[in-house]
Amino acid sequence: MASTHRISTLLFAAADILTITVSVPIIAAERLLVGGNKWQWRSPYAHHDFYNIWASKTRFQNNDTLEFSGDPVLVVTQDEYEKCRTDHPIFFSNHTTVDFVLDRAGFFYFISGPVECEKGLKMIVKVLEPKAPSRTAAKSSAVDLTGVHVLPALFLGIGLIAV
Repeated sequence: MASTHRISTLLFAAADILTITVSVPIIAAERLLVGGNKWQWRSPYAHHDFYNIWASKTRFQNNDTLEFSGDPVLVVTQDEYEKCRTDHPIFFSNHTTVDFVLDRAGFFYFISGPVECEKGLKMIVKVLEPKAPSRTAAKSSAVDLTGVHVLPALFLGIGLIAV
């Protein structure tokens, strides 16, 4: 009896895993060179809003990685961004190449020091909320087990046997 209960528990766990695996869409994180392939994170550029224009044309997802190549990178608050201040950076790196992972939804404010910021070396990135799967997509991707009967007594660790 304990063996049958154990097998039933395993079958329900396997069904739960299968349902979760099939129903949740997988979105791969991307690696993005800030400014695109042509430009690097450097000042000055002719257009003051160059990096914000680039960022506005890009859809950022949770766990995307931004690659900064060039000048120092600071992540600051919105207030510090607007004033081009670096008093209390959330993140700072002065390496020539920096990878920054966008680890949450919301806004990130990047600058490269007060002088460079005034020249336009700053950028706001908006990371989108994870998209919840629609009910239609979840239904269409779910496995239909109607009419399938699993025989626990025939489950021998080599797979499910259905009749």
